[in-house]
This record gives sequence, structure tokens and C-alpha cells, in this order.
Amino acid sequence: MPFDPVAYAKSDLAPFLTAICRLVEDEHPEQLGYFSSLLRSIESVSTPIDLADPLMQLSMSAFLGFDYSPSVALLLDQLLGQAQELTEVLSLNEADLN
Repeated sequence: MPFDPVAYAKSDLAPFLTAICRLVEDEHPEQLGYFSSLLRSIESVSTPIDLADPLMQLSMSAFLGFDYSPSVALLLDQLLGQAQELTEVLSLNEADLN
């Protein structure tokens, strides 16, 4: 079965975003707004091209000036690693995959 980047984003990236939202919902409304928006974007994608914006927004999360708790920072680090792998796969063309 061929790799489906949309399904991967929804099944592997979205749970990290959900977990981060739960961790920040009570004390960090600005972080909740940011990560909730990313989660909605990931959940609404229908083509690999639709992933470009949420992945770019996610990559900027380290530069927003948020003070992440250690638990959020750990999840975010894992999420960014998964997102980077997805970005690398999306950058390959058909010739690279064969």
C-alpha cells in the first residue's frame, strides 16, 4: 500500500497536538489557540498540498516566544521530529521513491 501523507498526519501528528492542547488549556490560552488552530488545520486537510501550511506553521512554534513547560516541550520535540520526517517524504518525487 502506498504511503498516504494525509492519513499519516491525521493519525500520527494530530494526537500530539491534541495532547499538547490538553496540557496547555488551563494555564496558557495563547498556546491553546495556536495549537488548536494547527490541530484543526491538520484534521481538515484532504490532499498532501494542504499539509504545507500547517507544517510550516508548526515549524515556527519554537520562535513564537512561548514558555513551554517541560512536558509540552517534550511532546513538541517529538511532534516536530515526526513532522520533519513527513516533510522529507513529501519533498521526494516519484523517481526518488522508486
